[in-house]
Amino acid sequence: MPKLGRIAYVLLHVLVTLQQAHSNCEEWTSIDASDYSQTFVTVTAANASLTRPLGYMPMRVKFGDSTKPCVTVKDTSGNGRHYEVSIDSPSGTACIIPPGEESVCTNAQLSKCDQIGTGSTMTFEFDCKSCEGSTVNFWYRIVIESATDGNYDENWCQTRTPSYPISLKSAGNNAVIPTPLDQDPGGSSAKLLMQSQLLTFLLVFSISFSEQ
Repeated sequence: MPKLGRIAYVLLHVLVTLQQAHSNCEEWTSIDASDYSQTFVTVTAANASLTRPLGYMPMRVKFGDSTKPCVTVKDTSGNGRHYEVSIDSPSGTACIIPPGEESVCTNAQLSKCDQIGTGSTMTFEFDCKSCEGSTVNFWYRIVIESATDGNYDENWCQTRTPSYPISLKSAGNNAVIPTPLDQDPGGSSAKLLMQSQLLTFLLVFSISFSEQ
C-alpha cells in the first residue's frame, strides 16, 4: 500500500473510532432556567439525576476506563452562538473537554464560556486528574445561548453569572433556628418559684398568728 494510502487509511480508522465512541455518548437535556430546582442533594444521591439542582447533572468518572464518558449537545448551530459549561466537583479533580479544545479541570467550581464552532452538534468529554485508582463524582451543566430577535449576543458570556449546586447547601444552612421550649416544666425554676411562694405564705401566717 502506498504511503499516502496508508496515511488515509489510518486517518479514516481514527475517524470511524471517534464516531463510534461518540455514538455512545449521552444526549444532554437542557432545562429552562426558570424551572431550575432549588433543592440541594449530594452528587451521589439516588435521586441526583432527577432533582438536577440548578439544572446540573451528576457525572461519574472512573480512572483507567478505556473510553471517556461524554455528552452530546444537539442543535447548536448558529453564527456567533455561545456555550457555557460548568463543573461543581466536591470529591476530586474533574476535567471537561470541549470539542477541539484543551481540557479544563477543577476540584471546586469552574465555568467556561466561549463561542461555538461549526457544526450542529457538540460533544463534551469528561476525565479526572490525579485520580489513579479512584472514582470522581461531580456535577456538570451545559447552557447553549438562545437567540434574541434571531440574533446572538456577542457579549453573552459577560452576562452569565456562575451558579453551582454547592450554593444551595450554604443557603440551606441559614434556616431560622426556633427558640427551644422548656423541656422540664417542673424543673429547678418551677421548684424555686414554689418554694418562694411557700416561704412567703409561712411568713405572713406567722406574723398574723403572733399578733393574736
